[in-house]
Amino acid sequence: MKELLDEVAHARPSSAEPRRLRELTDTFMAITSRHLAAVDDTLLPRARATLTDGHEVVAEYVAQARRLEQALHAMKASMYGDANVRHLHGDELWGEAGTLLEEHEKREVVLVDRLATSLPADELPGLAERLRRSEEHAPTRPHAYTPHTGLLGRLGHRAWAVADRFWDSAEGRVIPVRPRPLHPRRNSLLTRYLLGAPRFDDPERPERDARA
Repeated sequence: MKELLDEVAHARPSSAEPRRLRELTDTFMAITSRHLAAVDDTLLPRARATLTDGHEVVAEYVAQARRLEQALHAMKASMYGDANVRHLHGDELWGEAGTLLEEHEKREVVLVDRLATSLPADELPGLAERLRRSEEHAPTRPHAYTPHTGLLGRLGHRAWAVADRFWDSAEGRVIPVRPRPLHPRRNSLLTRYLLGAPRFDDPERPERDARA
């Protein structure tokens, strides 16, 4: 996600591709928003139930995720000409989003590593698969001020996903479809899988996957 944000930050509108910047921004926002909502619905309940300090970990994660979503909302508002954010320079928005995204990814790596250590090995592939399926049906826009966890959080994500799909279609947004990754094993590949960064030089990777 950080690489895509860097591409957005350095993109500039051109006569040849006048919509390129907006398409990159929409793509980054959709991928990030879906991932954040999917983590809320799949990983955080297991963290709260499994980790000894699960409630504190979840509360801190959600607080930081809200700040990231607020930054994403400001990016969207700036892109679509919202008068409330006209005083903010584009570089400021990208810089703040980049800082918050780096902090978020570090926090998520720690969360996933702790879950990989605490959960039974045979539960990890199923958890990763639930995360993938959840991403496919998650909201494509940030919703920082609605519930993130629990029953209200899951219901809110479902309702926003329907609303977001309607407005995505109405506004002609480019919403990417994420390819289905491999099931993770109980090591750092789980972290890379959940963060969307598979390690292609993994010596245990099957030969048929290397050809795919």
